[in-house]
Order: sequence, then structure tokens, then C-alpha cells
Amino acid sequence: MSNNKKGNLPQEFVEETLEHFKNYLEIKDKILKNEYVEIFGEISKVVGFVKGVNDLITEKKFQRFLEGFDENEQPSEAKIKKLVKYVSNEKRAEFISTTFTKVVLSNSSKSCLVMGSILNSIVSNEGPIEHQKLICINALTNFFDNDLNNFIILYEYIEEKTKLEKRKAKSIYLPSLRKYCKENNLDYDSLYLTVEKCVSTQIMSKYYLSDIDASVDIDMEQVDINNNEIDEYHQITDPGKILYKFMIRVL
Repeated sequence: MSNNKKGNLPQEFVEETLEHFKNYLEIKDKILKNEYVEIFGEISKVVGFVKGVNDLITEKKFQRFLEGFDENEQPSEAKIKKLVKYVSNEKRAEFISTTFTKVVLSNSSKSCLVMGSILNSIVSNEGPIEHQKLICINALTNFFDNDLNNFIILYEYIEEKTKLEKRKAKSIYLPSLRKYCKENNLDYDSLYLTVEKCVSTQIMSKYYLSDIDASVDIDMEQVDINNNEIDEYHQITDPGKILYKFMIRVL
């Protein structure tokens, strides 16, 4: 996984861009505006400090998002204007608003970088908002740095196993993954948590294979299954494949 070598964006550029898009950011300041908070000076100072920290974190995340928005160079004014022009109807405005909110609420600044790259591809094509890319952006909001690293490991593990075993189905079998982790000094528990998160965000799917002897009693609405030998597998979905391409492009 390559390192992103871009330098930090100019502070003024980030602040101006944030100001420009503030109408799309769904960030509320109700706590600070509450008259009861203002009465208690010390509490107000604490809340003010927390807000200041959050502002810095938001700015950092948005900076990373802008870096991802232009993969080859620092985001230019022309690029930002193209993004503004893209917001030509209510549906697109809602999409941009939701995306910016996900950037702010994300658990990883690296995720913001990938989100920027995905949004750039959507804006550049000026086509319909693709469902698969929406799934990618939603998943990134929930990813920690660990999950980003783990997903790349999992994806490349599947590719390696598929190539070695000449299989058509690209999937993860957990006992095999555990053995692989032991052989390569990887944290299986951490990878498993990422697998579960990927399933919950539609980046991966889960299925079962077994010699199941099932008998169905329609009248009694019962199913009797002899499932002593059920194997659980996980596959990368199409949105997951798209996400991987964007991740290795900018991370």
C-alpha cells in the first residue's frame, strides 16, 4: 500500500472552501446557543474548548477530503467550481450535503481521502449518482484506519488464494484465514471485526455451503435441518471491488 505524498493544503484554501460549502454541512451549534449553557461560565468554556477541538478535527478531515478530490495535484479553484456547478438540482444538493456530513462524522481522515476520490469520479462523469458508490461512501464513514488496512489485506488475500487454488469463486473461509494470519503474523481478531463490519455495510456478503438434508413441513411451517457441517464464507461485493480500487489509488 503506497503512502500518500501530498503536502498539506494551504490553510486559507481549506478555510475558504469550508466557508463556501457551509450551507451544505449539517453541523449544528445548538449547545453553544443554548441560553442555559451561557449562564454557567465554566461549563461554557469547556463546551467552547470541545467545539474548538471539533472544528480543528473537521478542518483536518475536510482537508483530506479535498486532497482526495484531486488525485494528481492540489485541488484547484477550477475543480472546486466544477463541484459547485455539479449541484444543479435538489437531488444533487442533498447528495453533496450528505457526503459532507459523512466526511465530518467519519472515524478516519484516510476515509475522507478516499471519499474525496469517489466524489471526484462522480462529479467528473456528471452522470447519475451510482448506488454502488453511495454504498462505498457510507461504508467509509464507519471505517477506522484499522479497517482500511484490513480490507486491503483481506481483498489481496482473496486474490492470492483464488490464484493459487485456481478457484472461480473469490471468497474467505474463516478457518483458512486464521491459519493465514498465524503464518504471516497478522491479527486475526482485528481482521474478523473488519469482515463483520464489511458485511454490515454491504462491502462483503456472507453465504453458507454444506451437505444439508432439509425437510420442510409446510402445514406446520417448520424446517428441520441437519446442519452439522455448515461452512461459512464471505465474498467481496461489487461495491467492495469498487472501494478497493479507490483505496489503492489514493492511500
